Amino acid sequence: MDVDIAESVRMTNRRVKLYDLNDDGEWDDKGTGYIEVVPTTAAGGDNDYLVVRSEENNQELLRTKVLALDQYTRQGESIVTWDEETEGQAVGTFALSFQHREGLKEFWDHLTGEGRPAPPQEEQYILDLPTMNNIGCLAKALSTLPFCNRERAAAECMSEAFVTRLVNIFSTCEDCGARTELTYLYQLVKSMFLLCQAPLIVRLLRDDVYKDVFGILEYDDGLCESKRILHRQFLAGTVEYKEPVKIEDAKLKERIHMNYRLMYLKDCALPRVLDDGAFACLSQIIFSNTDIILKELQASTSFLDLLFEQMAKDDQCLSFVRELFAVSRTMIAINRPSILDSMGQRGLLPVLYSRLSVKATTEASRMVRNAAMDILQVALTHHVAMVRKHVADEAAESGRSPFLAMLIQLLTDEDCGIQGQAADGLRLFVDTSPGAQGCSGAKDALYDSGLFDDLVAPLKNSVNDADERDLNCRQLICEIVAMCVSQCATRVRPLAQRNALIQRVCKVAASTSNKPLILATIRFFRACLASGCEWFARGLVQQEVFKVLIRIFDGNQRFARGNLVQSALLDLLEFVQRTNVSFVAEHLCTVHAADLEKYRSRYETVDKLFQKHEENKEFKARSKPEASGSSGKRSPGKTSDDEGEAAYFEGDDDAAQADPSPAPVEESQGQAAPQPQLGGLLAGYQDDDENEAEQQKKPESPTKNETMSVDPSADGEPPGDSADADGRHARKKARTDDHPGVAADAAGAKPAENEEL
Repeated sequence: MDVDIAESVRMTNRRVKLYDLNDDGEWDDKGTGYIEVVPTTAAGGDNDYLVVRSEENNQELLRTKVLALDQYTRQGESIVTWDEETEGQAVGTFALSFQHREGLKEFWDHLTGEGRPAPPQEEQYILDLPTMNNIGCLAKALSTLPFCNRERAAAECMSEAFVTRLVNIFSTCEDCGARTELTYLYQLVKSMFLLCQAPLIVRLLRDDVYKDVFGILEYDDGLCESKRILHRQFLAGTVEYKEPVKIEDAKLKERIHMNYRLMYLKDCALPRVLDDGAFACLSQIIFSNTDIILKELQASTSFLDLLFEQMAKDDQCLSFVRELFAVSRTMIAINRPSILDSMGQRGLLPVLYSRLSVKATTEASRMVRNAAMDILQVALTHHVAMVRKHVADEAAESGRSPFLAMLIQLLTDEDCGIQGQAADGLRLFVDTSPGAQGCSGAKDALYDSGLFDDLVAPLKNSVNDADERDLNCRQLICEIVAMCVSQCATRVRPLAQRNALIQRVCKVAASTSNKPLILATIRFFRACLASGCEWFARGLVQQEVFKVLIRIFDGNQRFARGNLVQSALLDLLEFVQRTNVSFVAEHLCTVHAADLEKYRSRYETVDKLFQKHEENKEFKARSKPEASGSSGKRSPGKTSDDEGEAAYFEGDDDAAQADPSPAPVEESQGQAAPQPQLGGLLAGYQDDDENEAEQQKKPESPTKNETMSVDPSADGEPPGDSADADGRHARKKARTDDHPGVAADAAGAKPAENEEL
């Protein structure tokens, strides 16, 4: 097993891509493979060969003699080039691009002679075998060893003679109580780990020597004796290896033990002395080992079948799956869903439902629920499409998803940690951002089966600031609903109208002093404005939400430097000003003008809001004369916007959807039927095409021979508009006389009886 890990790391460093320079001066890709320097037994000269073998079929892509150092050129930290010659004639130019710069360093060491092994007859060792007298010198030599000699030193330390002597010396020193020699041993073993050689690290943690190695690490001279960790006692007594399902593969079981020792070494035994290189080396070994373990477990169908068969009656299996999912986070992202799919196909989600739907009454049951919630959170985070598919299948089968209902119910759990995890899961579930999978059926299960009503039901009750669980629940619900509104406003609108959602959230904001809950309500109101659905924006005005928000803003002015609530409310006002939600700006600058005017000089955002309102008024005043020619007369004190808003919020949505055609309106005597007004940011303004058509219809101004006399009181026209009315009646009469087929202007009034031409 240790050979496999070491070889995996070594081959990764020696992975290269071979290029050949063609006649056109361009580099041709000859393939990807692994480089090695192969020594030969021929006498005389440097007879080593540079060989590149293909990673696909192990065939040789290149075999050439190792040249002198000056024949090679380094480009950056991962590329080397050289010219190939035969009998003094250049036959080609080659380049090697290494995957890791460490591979190029190893290759360059061979070229310089620092890493190339000497001939067997002249072989010399860098390190002597350890003895009681030289262990201090060995520790010092390893700590000052040049980088180019690390691999040779690691190979010598891995020898059986070196390891055996090291273990024997430790036993002798510990029996004799030789503190100085034990300190030297600690420094020696520490330096061996800091060589950053994977084969050596794995060798020191094998079953036959790992206890002695951790025993040596107990004598850390940088810590006082009272703070030293007894590693052997912890590994032998405290750590308990549990095997809920028997693993038949002995090699796999040994690899699992090795991985635990590596993690313990990195996190507990040597975290204080590890440098960046050693930490990265240990992390790479653990990553490679974990990936192998997970792939072998996933490939064992008999193991997985037995695991889920026992999971229904053994909670230890559930804990095992949680640990399995925890380490799966370190896998490559593209490989992670495969193991989740293997679990999901064997009924993982129904098992989680059976554990989470039962209320915890004991400490053991609480631990089981926590384990199930951790598994569900990993599944939602890394493979939410699997959960969405399960929910959609349940909803298609029975009309309502019990699993999703259980997840919503967990928002009211007594454990605030469970509440937070359930909220995170629901946010991932309702996320409909681009690239999300399986959203259609999942949205139907949430919005069409009454589960949204269950989600917002806790907002009906009065707020109790003393109940932390209730405050946390309301905060999470407001954040989830805000996300639903921002991503799917059209489907949430009828549900929000049925549940009086805006009114409930407004009452929550008005009746609490809890800052996180107030911020959650502000985020909901901002989502309503940003949703693009006018119903939500007008609902904020209708339910007097801004009155509550301004009162909250006033209550937070005692903080001289401001706080997060003030910043959130100012951000809300800035959004209204920046996006120019005209009717909301008008509502704020007229109804609440007195409350906001006092902050105009202090906050630039408030001043810009008033400026935007003035710009809107000027624009409306400029466009009013153009629109007056086609607008009918209305009853005093009531505008078209008021009528449209009242009908919009007081009318029956279901009836409006059932019969979208407008009802006929009878014209009253003396005036035309009022035209329906479009809501939204462009309410009250004519369309550009209509303005152009109106301009084209208007005839030339009356000639000097035409005379007009109209009694303004006949039609109830305001005195100031009599001249305009006379002109319109005259032009209308002229058009009607010249063209009998042309109908009267729908927006104009009937001519008076005494009208003369």
